Amino acid sequence: MSQDLYEHIGWNSKRIAHLLTNLHNKKLEKHGVTIAQYRALYFLKETNGLSQSQLLDKLKVKPSTLTGIIEQLETKKFVYRKSCDKDARIKNLFLTPLGTNKIESLWNVLFNMEEQLTKGFTPEEKALMLSWQRKLIHNLLEEAET
Repeated sequence: MSQDLYEHIGWNSKRIAHLLTNLHNKKLEKHGVTIAQYRALYFLKETNGLSQSQLLDKLKVKPSTLTGIIEQLETKKFVYRKSCDKDARIKNLFLTPLGTNKIESLWNVLFNMEEQLTKGFTPEEKALMLSWQRKLIHNLLEEAET
C-alpha cells in the first residue's frame, strides 16, 4: 500500500468533506445560516417535532453543540421548542413558518453546489459515485459495530 496520502480513499474523502463544509458555509453565510444549522432545519423538515435527543442522534454532534445550534435557530425564529405532552422533560423542536420558508429557499444553494461538485460527470458516473459512497458508508458503519 502506497504511503502517499493522496492515493488513499479515506484521506481524499476527508479532504472533500473539509472543502465541501467550508464552501457550504461560505455559500450559506449569505443566507444567514451555517451548514450545521441547515442540517438541523433539514432534519426538522423531514420529521417536524423531533425531540432534542432524536435530532442529536441525526446530527452526530455533542449535546453542547446542539444546544448552540438550537439557540441560534430560535433567535432567528426558525424553530421553537415545546414540551412533550407525555413527559415535560422532553423538548420537541418544530419549524416555524419562517424556518420552513428558509429551508425551502436554501435548496437551490445546495443544488447549485451539487452541480459544481459533479461538473463534468455523466449521469452514469454520478450514479456510480453514489453507489460507491453508500458502500463506503456501509463498510464504515459495519466496522463501527465491531
